[in-house]
Amino acid sequence: MTIFYWWNLFISFFKPVNNEIEKVFMEYTLSNHDTRTGKNKFWNQEMKYWSKHSHEYWADITSYYKPEIFEKLVKKMPSNIENYILQIKYYSNNKLYKFITRNPTDYDWPPKQQQGMKFVMPIDKAYILDTLGNQLTVVTDKVKKCAGPKFNFHNQKIKVKDIFDYEHASSCQIQFIDGTSKMYKFDDYLNN
Repeated sequence: MTIFYWWNLFISFFKPVNNEIEKVFMEYTLSNHDTRTGKNKFWNQEMKYWSKHSHEYWADITSYYKPEIFEKLVKKMPSNIENYILQIKYYSNNKLYKFITRNPTDYDWPPKQQQGMKFVMPIDKAYILDTLGNQLTVVTDKVKKCAGPKFNFHNQKIKVKDIFDYEHASSCQIQFIDGTSKMYKFDDYLNN
């Protein structure tokens, strides 16, 4: 046996398993700041961070992300919460990806494979553009992580603004490996 065998054996103990979850986040918007709507420990804790100066919030729910606990969390969500988005950072083939869904009560985990053949053009580059169409920053890695290993955004309908939020940006340009490109406004769905 060679040192390479032992090295590979050693490394295999630390490789993440496919679909192993690293972190789970929830973004949500409040319609009002009514704090009388707390229905469980998690939401009562979240209400402590609500302020009259903000309507958009973010929460790390990794410790709550077990099917039976998460289901209760969503069912007991206060009525003043709107527009919530679930983000799951996970590993597939030793790469970190981000699963995003706008429908946290109805999705499959791990993401199901589509039946039959479907070709999706792989992404080459992605840019954030300002209102004049000038490139502000390159966001290729971030878009590829959200697109997933199949470049289909995990078969979820997500908007550009679900991936990132830039104050002075108006659109996103994605270039594909065949040389074509497509422009998306921040409210556009990426996988139509």
